[in-house]
Amino acid sequence: MSKPTIPEVLERFAAYQRKELAWGCLHIVLDDGNVDNASVAFCIKYAERSEDPDPEAAKLGRILARMSKSQRLRLPRKVAEFNRVPMRYGRPSGTSTVTEIDEETVQLRARGCNWS
Repeated sequence: MSKPTIPEVLERFAAYQRKELAWGCLHIVLDDGNVDNASVAFCIKYAERSEDPDPEAAKLGRILARMSKSQRLRLPRKVAEFNRVPMRYGRPSGTSTVTEIDEETVQLRARGCNWS
């Protein structure tokens, strides 16, 4: 299989991130920046666990496994730009401040501000 490019997978990852703001089962790779192959493999296994499986995360994990480490590092920022998610500390803001971000986003968009 060939290595996917970010533009090829961007919409799919963006849709998942809109559902799972802190990246769900893929958190340690896409939010924490642990982009090594072992972390990706862990995320895939975690997504496939029997007590609470996340089939989409497992599929996305297999896509991540085919990507380079530098692509894995760049992907969250590209998704945030695509989804127009505010960035905090150089990466997409997680769920710990979702209420604050949502209110801030609403206020800024009402004033015509653009995140890009």
